[in-house]
Amino acid sequence: MEHGGRARVGTVEGETVHLREGGLFDPGAATGETVPAAEAHWLTPTEPTKMVALWNNFRAASEKNGWAIPPEPLIFIKTPNSFNAHDRPIAVAAVRRYVLAVKEDEWTLHRNQKASGKAEAALHDLQSITVRMARDTPGPATAQAFALVDDIATTRSDRLWIGQNHTAFNYWLAVLPVGLMTHLAVASVHLDRPRTGALALALLTATTTIAYWSLGVVDDPYRHLDKLDPMSWLG
Repeated sequence: MEHGGRARVGTVEGETVHLREGGLFDPGAATGETVPAAEAHWLTPTEPTKMVALWNNFRAASEKNGWAIPPEPLIFIKTPNSFNAHDRPIAVAAVRRYVLAVKEDEWTLHRNQKASGKAEAALHDLQSITVRMARDTPGPATAQAFALVDDIATTRSDRLWIGQNHTAFNYWLAVLPVGLMTHLAVASVHLDRPRTGALALALLTATTTIAYWSLGVVDDPYRHLDKLDPMSWLG
């Protein structure tokens, strides 16, 4: 754990950490210093420069998914900031909770026309985690995390603004009768020329159909052809 600006070791007894001299592999005598376990700033037990791990080397899983069997084990390397100490927040889990809240409440239930308290709470938790990260492990990675969370919050605000600023019902009540009256007017003008009138009505019908479709997209943009699937964020 970190105490007094440096790494320390100690023994946990109940709700108290009794600090000791020395390091993890050569702890010395107790110093008499104590720290409440709930307030301890835990560190990882080692300080590796990198992590080398095997990836997807389960033969049965490869065969089930139709993947080729690699000629040698596949490995990947992760940087030291990938490690997380005891009782430290897990940002990936917080992101997943937020995405699921958006998917279930704001995207599916409210069609992005209403903010969700569940999504708001999940976003607040994610923001709190980045604040703790900045306090515990300041650095470029934390600054990038702050920027990403800020982008998430901004994107949510923009998405809800688009969803909430949809076409009001009274606009439809105004537009539909106008379209009907326009068709009647065109038909009456061409009563003496049936073929010309039919062509004019066909063109008018095509253009008004496109106009109504465009208005429908504005009315509810998240239920049409260009909608996105938020679950793709989870990979």
